[in-house]
Amino acid sequence: MFRLLKPYFKRDLESTLSGTRLAGFLSEFLGNSGHFLILKSLADIALYGWQEYFTDPTEYLLVGAMVAQSVYLSKPHPSRLFGNVLGVTLYTLVDLPIDGGEFFQNPSHGVFWIFSLAIAILQSSRYHWKATLERWTIPLESVVRMLMVLAFYVVVRAGKSANQPTDQRVVLDWFQTFISQNTHVFLATSLVLIGLLLGFQQLQIVTQQRQLQQTATLLKKLAKWGMGSHAVNTAVMNPEGLEFQQCD
Repeated sequence: MFRLLKPYFKRDLESTLSGTRLAGFLSEFLGNSGHFLILKSLADIALYGWQEYFTDPTEYLLVGAMVAQSVYLSKPHPSRLFGNVLGVTLYTLVDLPIDGGEFFQNPSHGVFWIFSLAIAILQSSRYHWKATLERWTIPLESVVRMLMVLAFYVVVRAGKSANQPTDQRVVLDWFQTFISQNTHVFLATSLVLIGLLLGFQQLQIVTQQRQLQQTATLLKKLAKWGMGSHAVNTAVMNPEGLEFQQCD
């Protein structure tokens, strides 16, 4: 058991530069997979209530599915296309036999699948196809996440208004009314613009992190060439071990 968990807590020179598996898991869950879990759970709570949410076993399945997705995506060099649909696929495979045909009539499931595929395609194009696309895909991915908030909001409002949260036709009819109101247009436009701003900020952070990591890797190589691996590792992991002491 300890051997399986060791990569998540191991701390050495390489993990200091690139991050531990635990840090990678938290980064993935908080920055990607957890968004789907939060929005889907809040939508179900708003539509069905707290009591049904906590007594529905599929809600706990959703938590496990998104945790499994985060574990996979925090591995070194995962498939972003497969990884970002892993959670929704596991959820569908288990919940579909329980709900039957009603599973596809629930608009929140459709929103879940659509945005999971959108994020999967955007991340896959950046990580596996062409890295230079990140200047476009990172801001676009941020906009997609904001639109996911809007989509779940539409599902909840339509379900509350019609008291038929599983009817997709009702959601589509209500959406036409939704976009005809100026307040809703303001909400949608604001989310898109804020998503762009956050996306460009994330692009700047990613670029700076890559430059810092490249610089740190170069300095590590130069330091090992001049002082040796033991001195470099000690300086990073235990700086006190290199302190000079005056002795008689």
